[in-house]
Amino acid sequence: MTISEILKEQGLDIAEDAAVATVKGVFKALPAILAVTENKYDDMLIPVLGLLEPQVIGILDKIDGEDDPEY
Repeated sequence: MTISEILKEQGLDIAEDAAVATVKGVFKALPAILAVTENKYDDMLIPVLGLLEPQVIGILDKIDGEDDPEY
C-alpha cells in the first residue's frame, strides 16, 4: 500500500475537493472585493484572475495523486 493510498483512506480526496471548492469560492469573490477597495492598483489583478485560477486548481488537483477532469 502506498502513502497516497493510506492518506486517501484518511480523507485525502475529500481534502482535495474542499481545497478546490474553497479556491473557486475565493476566485469568484475576489473581483467584487478588489473592486470596492480604495487602492485602485489592485483592480489590475481582476483580468489576471481568470488565468490564475486554472493554474491554482491544477496544483490542487495533485493533492490526492489522481487527475480529476471535473475541475
